[in-house]
Amino acid sequence: MKRGATLALSVLVLGLVGLAQEKPNLSGTWVLDKEKSDPPGMGMGGRGGFNPDITLIIEHQEPVLKIKRIIKTERGEQVQEFLYTTDGKENVNPGMRGGEFRSKTKWEKDKLVTKGTQTIQSPMGAMDLEITETRTLSKDGKTLIIETTTVMPQGEWTRKQVFVKQG
Repeated sequence: MKRGATLALSVLVLGLVGLAQEKPNLSGTWVLDKEKSDPPGMGMGGRGGFNPDITLIIEHQEPVLKIKRIIKTERGEQVQEFLYTTDGKENVNPGMRGGEFRSKTKWEKDKLVTKGTQTIQSPMGAMDLEITETRTLSKDGKTLIIETTTVMPQGEWTRKQVFVKQG
């Protein structure tokens, strides 16, 4: 009986290891393709003429996902660093317009989904945002699509960013 249980457990563990290896690896340097991406602020009253160059440097070693985002505009360069775990545990990262973005990230089939919340200060006072980021890697591994949906009191908007792998 013990031998059968051990064999069954071994088969289960090997099966789970096989599943873990099938997850896409997002590591690499990624540059925003502005032509294929939605403009910034789309549907949110974004600032006209603000269309930065964005580079993502991603280190992905399950369950750790480190993202360095470099934003270049005519005013200079801004660097942001984010750390996520893909095991569904809560992560805290810098949010937009300051503050904290509290989120949980997990795999939904071959898509990496981050769901979180942030409170921002606006001219109308404090505003709670619900943000969902869905990262999808193309089959050939050369294109990363990040779809961000933001829900706020004024409504919901979604922005798609398409990144092309360098090197």
